[in-house]
Amino acid sequence: MTNYLVNDLIAEILLLCANELLSPKEYLLSICGSEEFLQMDHCLGSHKIFQKNKSVIQLHLQKNRGTPGKLSRKTMPLHSNEKIQPPCGTPEGVEEKRLSSMFSSDRYTSQTHVNNVIEEVKNICTVLGCIETNQVSDAVKELNLILQRQSQNLHQNSETLRKGLIEKAIAELSKSIYQLIDVYCGSFCTDFRPVHTPGGVSRVHAGLHSHLSFTVCTLHNVPETWARSYKAFSFSCWLTYAGKKLCQVKSSRSLPVAKSFSFLVNWNEIINFPLEIKSLPRESMLIIKLFGTDSATHSTNLLAWTCLPLFPKEKSMLGSRLFSMTLQSEPPIEMIAPGVWDASQPSPVTLQIDFPATGWEYVKPESEENGTDHEEPPRECLKHIARLSRKQTPLLSGTGEQHHSVLKKEVNQNNTSQGKDGTNKGSRQSIKASSLNDEDLCLSNYLIFLILFLEVLADLGQVGLYSFGEARVKSGRRDREDRHCPLNGLYDFTRLRATRLSEEKRRYLWFYRFYCNNENSSLPLVLGSAPGWDEGTVSEVHAILRRWTFSHPLEALGLLTSSKISQLSYNFHVKSLVNGAFSDRASEQTEYGKEFPDQDIREVAIQQLDTLLTDELLDCLPQLVQAVKFEWSLESPLVELLLRRSLQSVRVAHRLYWLLRDAQGEVYFKSWYGELLAALQFCAGEALNEELSKEQKLVKLLGDIGEKVKSASDPQRKDVLKKEIGSLEEFFKDIKTCHLPLNPALCIKGIDRDAGDDLRQDMLVLQIIQVMDNVWLQEGLDMQMIIYGCLSTGKAQGFIEMVPDAVTLAKIHLHSGLIGPLKENTIKKWFSQHNHLKEDYEKALRNFFYSCAGWCVVTFILGVCDRHNDNIMLTKSGHMFHIDFGKFLGHAQTFGGIKRDRAPFIFTSEMEYFITEGGKNTQHFQDFVELCCRAYNIVRKHSQLILNLLEMMLHAGLPELRGIEDLKYVHNNLRPQDTDLEATSYFTKKIKESLECFPVKLNNLIHTLAQMPALSLAKPAPQTRLQESSILNKTGTIQRVTILGFSKTHSGLYLIEVTCSDNRKSLTKKSFEQFYRLHSQMQKQFPSLALPEFPHWWHLPFTDSDHKRIRDLSHYVEQVLRGSYEVANSDCVLSFFLSEHIQPTLEDSPFVDPGENSPDKNPKVQLLMTYEDSKLTILVKHLKNIHLPDGSAPSAHVEIYLLPHPSEVRRKKTKCVPKCTDPTYNEIVVYDEVWGLQGHVLMLIVKSKTVFVGAVNIQLCSVPLNEEKWYPLGNSII
Repeated sequence: MTNYLVNDLIAEILLLCANELLSPKEYLLSICGSEEFLQMDHCLGSHKIFQKNKSVIQLHLQKNRGTPGKLSRKTMPLHSNEKIQPPCGTPEGVEEKRLSSMFSSDRYTSQTHVNNVIEEVKNICTVLGCIETNQVSDAVKELNLILQRQSQNLHQNSETLRKGLIEKAIAELSKSIYQLIDVYCGSFCTDFRPVHTPGGVSRVHAGLHSHLSFTVCTLHNVPETWARSYKAFSFSCWLTYAGKKLCQVKSSRSLPVAKSFSFLVNWNEIINFPLEIKSLPRESMLIIKLFGTDSATHSTNLLAWTCLPLFPKEKSMLGSRLFSMTLQSEPPIEMIAPGVWDASQPSPVTLQIDFPATGWEYVKPESEENGTDHEEPPRECLKHIARLSRKQTPLLSGTGEQHHSVLKKEVNQNNTSQGKDGTNKGSRQSIKASSLNDEDLCLSNYLIFLILFLEVLADLGQVGLYSFGEARVKSGRRDREDRHCPLNGLYDFTRLRATRLSEEKRRYLWFYRFYCNNENSSLPLVLGSAPGWDEGTVSEVHAILRRWTFSHPLEALGLLTSSKISQLSYNFHVKSLVNGAFSDRASEQTEYGKEFPDQDIREVAIQQLDTLLTDELLDCLPQLVQAVKFEWSLESPLVELLLRRSLQSVRVAHRLYWLLRDAQGEVYFKSWYGELLAALQFCAGEALNEELSKEQKLVKLLGDIGEKVKSASDPQRKDVLKKEIGSLEEFFKDIKTCHLPLNPALCIKGIDRDAGDDLRQDMLVLQIIQVMDNVWLQEGLDMQMIIYGCLSTGKAQGFIEMVPDAVTLAKIHLHSGLIGPLKENTIKKWFSQHNHLKEDYEKALRNFFYSCAGWCVVTFILGVCDRHNDNIMLTKSGHMFHIDFGKFLGHAQTFGGIKRDRAPFIFTSEMEYFITEGGKNTQHFQDFVELCCRAYNIVRKHSQLILNLLEMMLHAGLPELRGIEDLKYVHNNLRPQDTDLEATSYFTKKIKESLECFPVKLNNLIHTLAQMPALSLAKPAPQTRLQESSILNKTGTIQRVTILGFSKTHSGLYLIEVTCSDNRKSLTKKSFEQFYRLHSQMQKQFPSLALPEFPHWWHLPFTDSDHKRIRDLSHYVEQVLRGSYEVANSDCVLSFFLSEHIQPTLEDSPFVDPGENSPDKNPKVQLLMTYEDSKLTILVKHLKNIHLPDGSAPSAHVEIYLLPHPSEVRRKKTKCVPKCTDPTYNEIVVYDEVWGLQGHVLMLIVKSKTVFVGAVNIQLCSVPLNEEKWYPLGNSII
């Protein structure tokens, strides 16, 4: 059914239920109890509810009346003038007519009138953010100066001359005001503009237009407190790209404030960067920082900063521009992006910059297909590329800092000596600038760097001389016919130090970039190996993008990551032509990170993500919201994708709304998220906006109630809560209904609240776990994971889905007594009490088996800490799941400097006891290990996806996810560089470590003891089966009870024959736990009578425990029946043996005696062998059914010999597993230099210390490689 298309299923239903022919297009299917419709053109299996839920799902077929859902946007005409109004500073009082009349020279006949004009000008400047340009200041000074001269020389000037001077001054003032308004409107978001604008004046010298140059003019509206506290002000300019600093220019002058209409600082300083504008990447950012020199301490303090893109999408940088400055603390350099601070919104402090009047325009380089005519590289080269991609991720590759410092010194020395002709006269290389164009410069720089790189290595004695293939320069480009690798000798990386591997590998990978594909590499790794972001390299990157085939759309997430972990590290050289001479200016060392700010790269990523299904898009929606931070504008493909998919799906719109609401708490990107939220609400439509408004009111109401209850004293909290619940009831009475913010398809019926945690972190952990579960499901592996819903709606508040019929492990321990956490049978006993039928019990065991394995894997990979029995929950159906993810990524709590989380993950002996059914089926533990390792290896195949999802949340402000070390932790747990055999061996060790970790039980005991004063030991709930004597209809007493043995159809139950006094016989089945409950019930009912001692588990020997238990139980029952008449004929005893009669079956007739052998009890060993490149690898997996000669369990280890070589040389040995008949090893044995398998024999011997247990000889030439196989063990060595 899962492969059925929804519309096909509707068609079949209509054929069965209708007498007339109906069209499937006229009907819709929905899930009963939910308002969400199934997607018509999708199969049932694409909906998550059908992927995991194995129970009966009721569907509702209803008529499609052509009307959209109640939360969908209704079709309505969009007027041309209808648009989103973002928040903008709109000065009041600036009117065109008023300006025209104010500057009419006919009014100016006296000093009073002129003073009024100046006051009006001051008011205009105040309205425009207290911005007073130099032109305005000069015009006001000139007008005052004319009137001052007139008053001094009143009788010497004629009226005509006086009016002429005033008219000229007024014209200049009018022009300057119009220019100010035009600059203001061009810089900030306004809804007004002047009708006409006089031409502006640029202060930048025309001769420097080929280089990055501009004038930092004035700092406007300096706060009065700054003017008093700081004696001088200065600034610095940074140029950044991809979160890395390219170049810095500091102000040479520190100036005090000046007072005009307001306080300001007039630098009027020209800033020259030694960089050509055309050589800068399109995504370059300019950062300007304002510093103040303290009058008292003379220290320099950072006061404000602003940032702006050099090549903005919507406007070009030309003429005078105003930029608002923020007073908040400076963000990390890697977060610098256009959205980190919206300089287009007015702020109290404003910086004026004059750019060249001609403006800057980015010219996109022409793409060239460069790899089509290359010959196919050698097979070994392709295999090496695949190994690099597996073992190296773009995120965590090394930098080689020591080498770079040496190299930088060499390069700087080489660049110090230059001739007048611009040629470089260093000893390494000499290039004439006149013979090279811009692309030649880039290529030459690359070759010079490479030659220097290898020569430095040669000088250090680390590598020999390397042969270079022909690298000819032709027409400004590398000759495409050159088929020789410039790194010919670098295939053997083992000769280099570890700190230098990554640099060499990246160059190797970039050289063969056109042979990389999704089968042998990853696109982020290939693009991250690029030597820079110059014009030529960007062109080749775009060519790779066009040729690349994505294996899955989610692979493109790696192109949206924003972290700055070193992917390349080298000196960034900038070529510039000054006065016709070639100069090579090296900025300080720059490490390029794995961020891909190139807009074309990000657009390709969005095109891939747009193909995701709605459920898949929802799984990565939090990461996409974070990726908005690093977009170049809000008119980007990513924003368009989010809004368009929100129009297509109410679920996407609903989830995006709450993610954006939660992002309003962001420190730096609040403005961008606010504008995106406004756009979403505009697109959502009236119905959904009304629903979101109701949900927001509900969230606020719940938050207020929670705060009032939290602030009340302990005795008053119940009263306060009872009082405030009334306001909640009034809310629901007014709105009638409200959808759940956690899921818009559900309406709210009840609410529970848990405040205080940062649910954003829980959301992320649950999201990553959901992704892992999706990966398992795609591989056909259902780990029975319960992943509850979680939604953060603000700081320390949100919604968590309640899982029905789930209890914490702590409560289960508590009901088992004081030392419940230390008992082995606690979990098994609890499941037995809640699953009386065999089918229910086996289903619970299976669910626990899978879910426990799944949570072991996910909690290990994510490093979930603070694990104790209060954070683990169980359902009666057997599902185990974890809650509360306040600590993860290995950030364990400490007590006295000791980590509280000592185990890799939570897998205790009581869990193993339940899985192995009390130790009766130890091979179930082997199956559990196999399941864990399989699930672990499946997730490892998607390591890059997991790391990308985490990396994209680095700047979300989560308390436990802050930087590279957190990502390295997950990377180390995933071990993507390992083979599946190595990972299997590794994870098996972690299972054993967790199983043997006693501090876990001690921690559970401490939590249980801490809760005992707060939780009363509730009495067990009354049994549903009422055991009354009237129901039994007994005619006599019990004469005899015989325990026949174990039931063959019900594992763990004893088959019991009961003989009454009238010789009637009946059969019943009981478990050992049921016998124990009978004993406890008799103790409570007859406290004054002496009862027989019950045969507890500690009475049992280490061997032959099953036989001993039957004998002890039989003896116990006999003592009960022959003891006190009152006890033997009590209701509890009679109902225990007579209430549940069963009919004897063929399976039960030859009852299973514990001593009876199972069909296959022969000792065996399981091996998996691989053979590649003369290396034989053997994975020793499991042994089963091994015993010592006396029948006891051995402490076995495995010895392996490769014959016919000398035994001691080729002898390998595993660790010992103590006292186990079915031990698990998963240990790897490797033999190198095995030149062919023909003629080799593998001799395997199992010993318990020095005692022989079994052996087998295996002819390697007949072994099925890469397959698991069981080999029988013989009783002698051949």
